[in-house]
Amino acid sequence: MSVARACLKTGRNMLGEAQKAVEFVRATTARCANLVPERDGAEILQCFDDISDRICQVIDTAEFARSMHANEDFKRKAEIASVTINQCIQELNTNKSLYESLRRIRADNVSWDRLDAEQRRMTENLMQDFEDNGIDYSEQVGEQVRRVNCEISDRGSEFLQNVVNSASIVTLEGTRIDDLPVSIRSHVRRMSTEEASDGDAKVRVPSFSPFRESVLRCAPSSLDRMRMYEAAYTVPKNLPTLERLLEGRQKLARLTGHRSYAHLKMKNAMISCPDAAESFLDDVATRIRPKLERELNLLRDLKCSEENRDVDVALWDEWFCKPRIVAACRQRVLGGIEGEEMNMNEYFSIGSVLGGLTVLLDRVFNITMREENVDAQTESWCGSDVGCRSSTSDNVSLRKFSFRTNDGEILGHVYLDLFARAGKPSGASHYVFAGGRWLRDAKSRQLPTVAISCSFQRPPPDSTVVACGVWAADTLIHEFGHALHSLCSRTRYQHLSGTRVPTDFVEIPALLLSKFLWHPSSMSVFTKHHQSGAALPRSLINATIESERTFSALEHTHTAVQGILDLRLHREDQRHDGTSTTRLWEEILDRYLPSMRRPENARWHTQFTHLVSYGSSYYTYLVGKAYADSIWSDYFDDDDPLREGGGVRFRERVLAPGNSKSPREILETISLRDASAGLADSILRE
Repeated sequence: MSVARACLKTGRNMLGEAQKAVEFVRATTARCANLVPERDGAEILQCFDDISDRICQVIDTAEFARSMHANEDFKRKAEIASVTINQCIQELNTNKSLYESLRRIRADNVSWDRLDAEQRRMTENLMQDFEDNGIDYSEQVGEQVRRVNCEISDRGSEFLQNVVNSASIVTLEGTRIDDLPVSIRSHVRRMSTEEASDGDAKVRVPSFSPFRESVLRCAPSSLDRMRMYEAAYTVPKNLPTLERLLEGRQKLARLTGHRSYAHLKMKNAMISCPDAAESFLDDVATRIRPKLERELNLLRDLKCSEENRDVDVALWDEWFCKPRIVAACRQRVLGGIEGEEMNMNEYFSIGSVLGGLTVLLDRVFNITMREENVDAQTESWCGSDVGCRSSTSDNVSLRKFSFRTNDGEILGHVYLDLFARAGKPSGASHYVFAGGRWLRDAKSRQLPTVAISCSFQRPPPDSTVVACGVWAADTLIHEFGHALHSLCSRTRYQHLSGTRVPTDFVEIPALLLSKFLWHPSSMSVFTKHHQSGAALPRSLINATIESERTFSALEHTHTAVQGILDLRLHREDQRHDGTSTTRLWEEILDRYLPSMRRPENARWHTQFTHLVSYGSSYYTYLVGKAYADSIWSDYFDDDDPLREGGGVRFRERVLAPGNSKSPREILETISLRDASAGLADSILRE
């Protein structure tokens, strides 16, 4: 049983594995002390990776369980395990003997020449890790760095927990229960009090997913949508938490000799300067501005028509107006074919998307995907409702898939936890429980293990087909792209495996995999009518792709705005408090979306959890999309993207190296300037 799987078995196991990891680290560290760097460089690096692997399996699983596990006692034990491992990490970060062994390997020409390229990159990465944690500084400064890192970690956890705990009940005065989707009506009815005496219904709805999205999409009252937007996208407790998080990051930057936290975070990235990253985002947003204005006019026209008066469109109107305009566009493309719009939503389901991924991986990447049994006693973190190899239902809480090359070599496993539940973070994420690496015998590999989490709406218990829609399909395929990166990595060291790459490279595989969904020649493989089994007709494919691109400039502008906010919050000239962070967010909105109203009481940035996980690198999403577009042109046949060859080359050249090569080596033929212009041009063509 792997360390990660042992951690998930019980809370007591989690604590035991944490303690065993600490003992393993101390024993391996002592062993390193008896090795001679000039002679034993390769063995020292292997010891480092053994330590890194053991620690990562425990702490990554513990951090996952802290937020995802359904059992509160397990969550508490996972938090204790996380604290135990973090203390161990702090001891490692201050171990000058370990750092000195790396420095001696690097300084000795004979020893250095004996190492191959991956071993050299491992050495330099490990040295950088030590230096980022203050190993070169005086004991006093080093201790400050460690304290600040702990403070940053604590404030990040606090920010995320505040978001989870921020749900409130929103009273809707101009919306009836029957205005909301059928799937949530019974739940809403239980918590609501309707007063029908004056004809106005008052409905009470929680502000967390999927209820918030349902209100924002379906509530006919703009005032009700505004109330939900304010409640769902404001976490007042996070104003001071964000201030302390930013202060800690800036202090860390100063202690380590960097101009700002953004400079510290980006020094090893493809774009190594914050100004260049913001310039990239601004360039994309500026180039697509003409299309953005046309899209905003569409929203404004519908809003005025709905309210029968001249009124500006607001941020809370997007969810309501966009689907209606997209549907009208789709019908216009179809020429008003009777019934086509209704039927289109019956083609996308969890099962059809997973079936499409199975076909795509087999045909393009030479990978076989197969569902496996989940042991509810030793593997599940969300109860006994688990999938099995022979299951015909998509309506289960937890599923597991194995992946092999078509010649039989096993690549790893992926768990799917796809449905929203109380206490589970909203949104979509992937988590690496164990990274791939060659074991010491150099003949077998440790298999990567990944979990994908989404917050799709759970259907009634008797449903076996779970409809999801095209954007939920996009989300799931995107997260599979991250998982594929881990599965296909072929590095010697887990420390360099899979998604452990610079942040402006990590989104590229996920964004590229999503392109198969949106291509007219490959979308059909992800669709299957829930009754007839037929794929989506080509007429609907073309209509879906064209209509869903209706607001591509607005969506990319939002992403650019969020990236610019993230960068500016981490600049050296920013001094933050609750007022200044809000003002900065409003100033950026005014610059890039000046005609959209915003609610006076909303503080959108206080629920933007990517400020914790990305921290000055959210710009990488658009950078990744730009590079993914360029890679697509280089590797795949645009007339037939499912043709053999391109996927295998992409797997071998882009995914397999992990972080054993720099992104610049992997993407040596693609310039950022060309990628930026190409991205903007593709948006303008949509």
